[in-house]
Amino acid sequence: GPLIAPQLYAPNHQHFFNMRLDLAIDGSKNTAYMIDIEADPDDVEHNPYHNAFQAKKICLETEKQARSHLSLEKGRSWKFENSSVLNSLGEPTGYKLHPGENCIPFASSNAWWRKRASFVDYHVWITPYNEKEMFGGGNYPNQSQGDDGLLKYTEQNRPIVDTDIVLWYTLGVTHIPRQEDYPVMPATVAGFSLKPNGFFDMNPSNDIPKQIKKTTENCCENK
Repeated sequence: GPLIAPQLYAPNHQHFFNMRLDLAIDGSKNTAYMIDIEADPDDVEHNPYHNAFQAKKICLETEKQARSHLSLEKGRSWKFENSSVLNSLGEPTGYKLHPGENCIPFASSNAWWRKRASFVDYHVWITPYNEKEMFGGGNYPNQSQGDDGLLKYTEQNRPIVDTDIVLWYTLGVTHIPRQEDYPVMPATVAGFSLKPNGFFDMNPSNDIPKQIKKTTENCCENK
């Protein structure tokens, strides 16, 4: 790590957070899809301007298949749909996960802390709902021998199509300290978004009622 003040060293380190989101998109029967952006073939006939690209939608059918990483080169995102409820275009209603800042762990998989925190192995995990599976690191991470948490849950490889699914999102921040972090360290903003995607028939702000102008009249006078 770097020096941040005379004779004061700060170690390089990372912060990881795992969010558990019990999804219920228009009901409990949901299906997850991974969306990858792919460039069209550089074909003169079908892509004459050489700038076309499209979204490839991949249905995630089991827990192991759903283990996945962010992919900058594919603009990857994840969509969650309810096929039994259709919007005005006849398509399933859904919400989409849009990742924000993130990172991968730089510690080796042999590091002891990683055995206790297997949720850092992937950015996205999806499991069927189970009331006993509440924490990505298991119920007792400080006492874990690496035999609890998301890695163990998903080894069951349960089906996750048209069922009550849980999205687990792992968010990481790599902190290389700097002089400006001392003596008071500023905040770092990191997160993700869940945005409706086909859930509403149009921009929901169009339904906001017009403001009603209120007038007040003095019907009484103080004497």
